[in-house]
Amino acid sequence: MRAYERLLNYVRVHTTSDENSGTHPSAEREFDLARQLVEEMKALGMEDAHVDEHCYVYGTLPATPGCEDQHALGLIAHMDTADDASGENVQPVVWENYNGGDVTLPATGMVMKPSVFPFLTSMKGETLITSDGTTLLGADDKAGIAEILTAVETIQEKGLPHGKLCIAFTPDEEIGEGAELFDIPGFGADFAYTVDGGDAGSIEYENFNAASATVTIHGFSEKPVLASLREELQSRGAPIPPMTLINESDAALLAAGVQNPGQGRYLGGTWGSSIDVGFVAPGSIVLRWPGIPGDLTLFTGGFSQAQCVPFGLVDYSKDRDCYAPGLDLYLKMVSTDYLGEIFRLVMIKAAERKLLSFGCSRDILSLTQLDLETVRQFMADPQAGGTLAHFCREPEDREVALVVAQAVLERAARLVCANLAAVIQFIGGGRDANAPVCLSLQGSAFSAPPLMAIFEAQVQAYLRDTLGLHVTLWQGDNALPVGTAAAALYRT
Repeated sequence: MRAYERLLNYVRVHTTSDENSGTHPSAEREFDLARQLVEEMKALGMEDAHVDEHCYVYGTLPATPGCEDQHALGLIAHMDTADDASGENVQPVVWENYNGGDVTLPATGMVMKPSVFPFLTSMKGETLITSDGTTLLGADDKAGIAEILTAVETIQEKGLPHGKLCIAFTPDEEIGEGAELFDIPGFGADFAYTVDGGDAGSIEYENFNAASATVTIHGFSEKPVLASLREELQSRGAPIPPMTLINESDAALLAAGVQNPGQGRYLGGTWGSSIDVGFVAPGSIVLRWPGIPGDLTLFTGGFSQAQCVPFGLVDYSKDRDCYAPGLDLYLKMVSTDYLGEIFRLVMIKAAERKLLSFGCSRDILSLTQLDLETVRQFMADPQAGGTLAHFCREPEDREVALVVAQAVLERAARLVCANLAAVIQFIGGGRDANAPVCLSLQGSAFSAPPLMAIFEAQVQAYLRDTLGLHVTLWQGDNALPVGTAAAALYRT
């Protein structure tokens, strides 16, 4: 059997590991492939092949006559797959005589471009194997398993002399636990190689450290955090430098005072996966800076946890992974982590109402998730801008998709402007044309061209024209480190 034929068989077995289970193996389904491999190994002459209670598969191919005194060589691969995408119901696709161009995954229309994956150009003329786009493939590391067992089969068929060969397939490599219960003495190899990725013919003699740690800091003020850091440095005999903690929105505010002095008031706004605002309000003296008039007390808006927007569909698919359904309504309507999903859900509604062509509806309904970057690419180039351009081939589809994308981003920008307006009015700013409020902007949303343009339009239409507030927008270079340095300087 060819190696790729084995791979096509293995990837159909669901073996995704589970880092949260606390068991060994982390998922019982890993035994399904393990038992299948044991039977295959026995058929290849490894009579002692077996799987232990923790889902480690072991087997040996005895040395050929005259090679009994040679070193025992081990070959290892892992059976589990990562949870970055589903590993269930994998549908592999074979691309024979690959032409070196774009690879469009048939079930989703997602495109693998050589410009993004340069190694594809070296594969021209070869046979590629991918998933259909709805799952991962699982070649990491089922390709390694296929290669090892095909090598054993080839050695047998050609009658090649060899020392003792020790074969092992492990569970839970993807969650950093593959070696935890590995039986090294029972494995019996003098030397071993892991077959897991890399170019053909390459050998790596070092490995990374997959250890991880979880650090929980209790308390919300900076004192417990800094005290813990100082104690840790002291225990290691390291010098203790001056330290301060400041959130990004406050750092953006201070940077504006340093780099853009002379404004009436300042707001520091950060908008990306979350949103927050640092602002100046009457109160006790915390910091002083020549460019900022009056006493300065830094606050954060806390809008990331607001639950004051009672409209719209909020039980998004991402809720199942990171939020309880229905919570943090405001954040879900403005977070860059959610905007692509909102677009997808509205497009599904458009498909259900027959506003899209059959082909576009089919493609949209096949999507399981969508990110803002994909929407941004489409808005920048509706005819050739990635996956959505491929879906929206008809002019009518493109028109609908562009209207939906614009509406989703406009709503987010309007909500952010409402957030900012509430803070500006709270601090009593923006009424004097000679002393405008300076909005210091940081975050990925303000770096996305279509979203920034829409935000600027909403600032003009809502803050300036409707509310009559005088504001200026500012984005400084290296604003966060500059603002943090200013905080450290004036808190010491």
